[in-house]
Amino acid sequence: MSVAATLGLDSVLQTAQTRWNELLEAATTRLFPEYSSRVIPLKENKQATAILSSLPFQMLMYFNIFLYPVWLTGAWLVFTWKMAWFQLSYWHLYQTLFLMLAFSIMEPVRLWLGYNGNLRERVPEISGCFVFSCFPQLLVLVYLLVGQPFTSRGFSLPIETALNFVYMCLVVPEIVFGYLAARAIVKQRTIEFFLHFDQDADGRLADRRLCERDGTRRRPSAAAAAAAASGGVFAQKVPLK
Repeated sequence: MSVAATLGLDSVLQTAQTRWNELLEAATTRLFPEYSSRVIPLKENKQATAILSSLPFQMLMYFNIFLYPVWLTGAWLVFTWKMAWFQLSYWHLYQTLFLMLAFSIMEPVRLWLGYNGNLRERVPEISGCFVFSCFPQLLVLVYLLVGQPFTSRGFSLPIETALNFVYMCLVVPEIVFGYLAARAIVKQRTIEFFLHFDQDADGRLADRRLCERDGTRRRPSAAAAAAAASGGVFAQKVPLK
């Protein structure tokens, strides 16, 4: 993929996230009047720390936690009923059993990584949730939704299709918003690093706050100046001490 196409995709995703956040904030203001009098002033405070957690991603993970037991119960009941009443081939039986076991074991781990990582603004956990969402969870859902009829004597029941389709409607947006959340945290952490650290003539990094406390001054590096210029919002919200 070319650089122009990548930049265009990032711009589209950023615009979609901005529109979604505006809609959520408008709905929250209407449903909870206290939000406009308590939360919004805190967000507009220049001395407040920027919140990097993604609200849409957290909402998706929250609803997914409640949907997972429903999917788990329904999927295994349907699979047991098909195994008892239909002559399924051994290849289809063991393949479906292995994929459902893998999905059932990995899903609690994925949900914990996404839910906890987004609240704590941790890139490794969100990245792990993103990877597990793409593989194997999304591939397993695609197989259970449309891939079973292509195996030997395999088929999908309507209740299976409904369960897997609803679950996929949560997993796919989680992949998109998880990627956007991780990218936003990485960007802000990079700006914070260059704002707090300077590079001397020998190429060594020094904490600017420690230098100011010890009475020594270093000339800000070009990287720090560029980061401060591009991240002015962060510089206003997180004052140097």
